[in-house]
Amino acid sequence: MYSDAALLRAEEFYRALAERIRSRFISRASGDFRVEMAGMQVMRLAEVMKENGTADSKVYGIVRIGTFGQPGVVMVQRALLTRIIGAMLGDDEGEADEDDARPLSPVARRIASRVMIDVVDEIRTCWPDPTGPNIELVGGPGSTRLVAPHMEQEEVYAGTLRVGSPDTDYGTITVTAGVDVLREAEPPPGTRSNKNREPDFSRVMPLELELVAELGRVPMRVRDLRALAVGDLIPVGRVGECQVRVNGKAVLSGEAGHTEGQRSVRIVRKAR
Repeated sequence: MYSDAALLRAEEFYRALAERIRSRFISRASGDFRVEMAGMQVMRLAEVMKENGTADSKVYGIVRIGTFGQPGVVMVQRALLTRIIGAMLGDDEGEADEDDARPLSPVARRIASRVMIDVVDEIRTCWPDPTGPNIELVGGPGSTRLVAPHMEQEEVYAGTLRVGSPDTDYGTITVTAGVDVLREAEPPPGTRSNKNREPDFSRVMPLELELVAELGRVPMRVRDLRALAVGDLIPVGRVGECQVRVNGKAVLSGEAGHTEGQRSVRIVRKAR
């Protein structure tokens, strides 16, 4: 019923959405949240809303997609929402509410609304068809009572985006899009396959990446590290070729030097 091409296109949509939402979180919270697609499947909307805990453990926003307003949902776990609120307010140690059933505070409601608006903006940006349908947030943040009964039986793609730090999972955002409306974004039969197209990086070009030029590595015992004080020198030996890392992965090799009074790295080749 669902072709491999259709499923692959939906996965590409959710992966691009994860990258864009990560960029939003970096600018909003001034911190580096990891956001990655944790899974994607076809389900009925009612089934999506029953997964991942009780209804009270999540905050919902209702999205209308297309001319006929096909249903969609943005679903944020309350534990994640609490983390986001803490980061935005400068409290990185924010803990999830023990009482998930408690109504959202005015501050939490405003931030939840902002998160959902950001997600919907990025859904528009990542939509497979650049001239895609009208996409708008029509209700949220709220509970499952916002979802009309006739919407719950609609089949949707449900993409789960996991948010966290390198060491800790903060929670998930689930975004749904109607199977039919996302299928309409596929290229018509007989057009060139995506495999023959030049990659389109325009959707991820604004994404900020951490680039580090690594001049050397020095093994050190913990007791020596603890003994370091201001003014101490750490010998790194002769600096020759250095590694240039993007988000921790070595992608380039270069030579360290100086240009116009500033330290610089001249790229000599791509890392293998």
